Amino acid sequence: MKAGSVNTRLFIGNFLNPQMNSTENKKKPFQFNMGNNQAGQDKVAQKRQEAREKAMKLMKDVFSADKQIDDDMAERAGRVAEAENAILDANSQIKALDQEKEKLKETYGITEDSEEQQDLKLLEKRRDSMKPDSDIKLTEDEKARLAEIDAKGMTDYQKASLEIDSFKGPYNKTIEESQKIIKQENAIIRETSLNRLKSAPMVGAAQQAGEIMESANKEIIGMIVEDGKNTVDEKMEEIKEEMEEAKEEKEEQDERIEEIQQRNEELEAAYQEQREEQKNKVEILDMPTEQILGLNEIKSDIKQEVNNMLTEMKLLAEDVKGSMVDTGV
Repeated sequence: MKAGSVNTRLFIGNFLNPQMNSTENKKKPFQFNMGNNQAGQDKVAQKRQEAREKAMKLMKDVFSADKQIDDDMAERAGRVAEAENAILDANSQIKALDQEKEKLKETYGITEDSEEQQDLKLLEKRRDSMKPDSDIKLTEDEKARLAEIDAKGMTDYQKASLEIDSFKGPYNKTIEESQKIIKQENAIIRETSLNRLKSAPMVGAAQQAGEIMESANKEIIGMIVEDGKNTVDEKMEEIKEEMEEAKEEKEEQDERIEEIQQRNEELEAAYQEQREEQKNKVEILDMPTEQILGLNEIKSDIKQEVNNMLTEMKLLAEDVKGSMVDTGV
């Protein structure tokens, strides 16, 4: 049985006309469909459409919000990629500068274990210790040696090497800033991904959409059942009225039977009285044949009328008793 269509079949005898309760007429059913009325179908269709629209809006809203998150994460991933490329480029430039320093060392004929090279490393250490947030510390001996270098002055090699190092500054700054960007963006991307896994917005939206449709279906079933109940109540009220009318009809017929029976008793009494009078006056054998036949004919007519009425009332009683309500939903 399709949703929205509730069929109910009812059978009643023909209470209003007992003569019509023949074998073929007495069990003829009538059928009505409570779910096929246009108003009921329209309400069901409207309820379903409203539920679909609500579920689709929920899915679209969550999808839109989810897409915004995806777009934001893609943008952050792009910034991370840009920062990584900047670091690669900066390291490449620093590497090129280090190669220039190695060429400079060869040009001046400086070896790694020479005093001039060791003093250059001490000068680089002092420079790095002076950077903000630096944790490099100079020993007392190092400080004393630096004072001697400052007193006699740096060599051309040391000056040229430190100058090349100064070109590394912007690249080092780029690397530092890019590393911060990568750290921040990756932290946000990681946190967002974890939150999405916990909440699973699309999964939750799909579940809510399913609950919306399920709730709508329950409401539709309730509407159909209520509509069917109202229709059955109306039909049962009609049947009740017909049964009341049939009951009144039977009471009238009972009164007619009683009147006929009373009339029959009166006629029987009159017949017996007449017969007694005739017996007192003449012998029954001397009574004319026509008179005897006339009395018998009166009696026969009365009995036939009574029998006809009793037969008619018996059919009515059987019809009333045989009336039934067969309801299937």
